[in-house]
Amino acid sequence: MGDRCETYVTEVAWKDSRPRFAPVGLAPRAEAVEERFDFSDGTAHGDPGWLAVRRMPGDVASAGEWPGWLTIRAAGGALTTVRPDFVGRRQRHITSRFQVRVARP
Repeated sequence: MGDRCETYVTEVAWKDSRPRFAPVGLAPRAEAVEERFDFSDGTAHGDPGWLAVRRMPGDVASAGEWPGWLTIRAAGGALTTVRPDFVGRRQRHITSRFQVRVARP
């Protein structure tokens, strides 16, 4: 698998015993899309846009341990392990800007 992988849905036709994929038309958004997350209610990480590797985001992170913050419980799962201590959101656009505030309780 390469460094850059994307998943698209398109039609497939079989020709000469091989799949032929229909072109995928990309339609980038011209307008900016802003998302903000408020972790003060303790349920924001339950949004289906959050993801973790080989487990549910709630198994890695909590919005209730430190009210107003998303707390990631690191248990030694580096990004190179089978189950990293990671929670994130899928990048929705080719060009994106992110702002994150990191603090230690």
